[in-house]
Amino acid sequence: MAAAQYDFPIESGSATEVVFKYLDASLNNINISNYVVFLRWKTDTGQIYSFSNCEKSLNYSLTTHNGYVLLKIPAKTTQNYNFATAVYDLELQHPNEQYPGSGYTLERIVYGTITVVPKNVPVEVPLELCRIQNSPDTCEDMCCDTRIMDPFSYSYTGEQVNILDNTSGVSTIHIYDSGTIENIEVAFNNLNHSSPQDLRILLQPPSGNKILLSGHDKIQKNQPNFNFTFSNKATQNTYLHNVSNFGYTNIKDKTSIVKLNNETLESSLNGLIGTVPVGDWSLIIFDDDVPVSGYLESWNLILTMSDVAPTPTPTNTPTLTPTRTPTPTPSITASNTPTVTASSTPTLTPSSSVPLTCGTQAYSGGFGTTVNSYNMPSYAGQVVFSYEAYTIPDSFSVQVDGGGETFIDTGSVSGSGTLSFCKPAGVTSVTVTVVGTDEGTSWTYIIGCPDNPCVSPTPTPTPTPSA
Repeated sequence: MAAAQYDFPIESGSATEVVFKYLDASLNNINISNYVVFLRWKTDTGQIYSFSNCEKSLNYSLTTHNGYVLLKIPAKTTQNYNFATAVYDLELQHPNEQYPGSGYTLERIVYGTITVVPKNVPVEVPLELCRIQNSPDTCEDMCCDTRIMDPFSYSYTGEQVNILDNTSGVSTIHIYDSGTIENIEVAFNNLNHSSPQDLRILLQPPSGNKILLSGHDKIQKNQPNFNFTFSNKATQNTYLHNVSNFGYTNIKDKTSIVKLNNETLESSLNGLIGTVPVGDWSLIIFDDDVPVSGYLESWNLILTMSDVAPTPTPTNTPTLTPTRTPTPTPSITASNTPTVTASSTPTLTPSSSVPLTCGTQAYSGGFGTTVNSYNMPSYAGQVVFSYEAYTIPDSFSVQVDGGGETFIDTGSVSGSGTLSFCKPAGVTSVTVTVVGTDEGTSWTYIIGCPDNPCVSPTPTPTPTPSA
């Protein structure tokens, strides 16, 4: 299948962000969270640049979320580009084989030309500027992330966990790759909670006991957007209470004093060595005190494995190969610097009483009832609502804000699905309500803005294609 073409500029000495959106034939996002992304370009001077979401680098970030691929390059990198143009390919490596024995499927989805735009006055960006001077443990952008991942490891990304008082938040990753685990790390990205001593943090593997990562541990160097990794790379006597931002930490054994429903808890990741990772991995965060709430922006499960072989994808997973050319949708500002806008970047945010904007945010959560209002344009149009309930059923409903007409009511459902409804003219706000009745549940959804003309007065479900 032919790839789509998209050309974009990079301004030398400026931070660059480009987002690509990967759609199926029905213009729904294809979940590529567990795909490997390769971006390669060749310059007019003969240089080859390679990027991958399997590599942790200080020079760039390449990540995926649902149907999005996001490339970020900091100013300290772009200022050193000494070429004028380059040609590039963006490829996806599927987590499964096209047929048994064929190997992983590799697919080019986007290609094009990159143009480097010089500034009128050369700008030097010293690395020291990446540090906020009033705190040596505070870092901006990617400059201070020293958690370099083993290039032979597999990194799986979990979505945001909302941490609300006296309740629990859950994020679940489903791993299809089978192999033998040789090493395991758990990375926390941008923890925002001013009282981490309120928290119990557990990792639930597909089988066996939960691992107690933290049992009401203080973080003396805690700050907004704090990052750390539970890893055997941590130096001796480094724990959460003295870990620095972007540092490695050991697990402090508190299983004798911190309990969870009288379950047997483990205090080490070593028991997972030699096991197979296929199945659901859940990060569970309990907030046992008031009045502080917060959230964890994302987390990564990093596995080093041998004899890796893909596991057949279950039937409720969206088809991995689209029947229509994917549509990249980067946003370009007037200054020709690629940036990510709210309309194209899937941002996960903590619960808020402020009305959200349709089409701008994927919202995730867990146990309990979650209600959010979304502003809508006044004109009529077809609205697409997509959800992912994973394995534990949840219910989703969409209605006119304030208790008016109900457009969607899924009842209790699991897996993923896409529904659409006709929003009448004059309706400027709708409410999305999600009910999760199981403490171990997690879910996510996104609601679009009115787009195509109304074709049906009632919700029209779009069956999830079989893999």
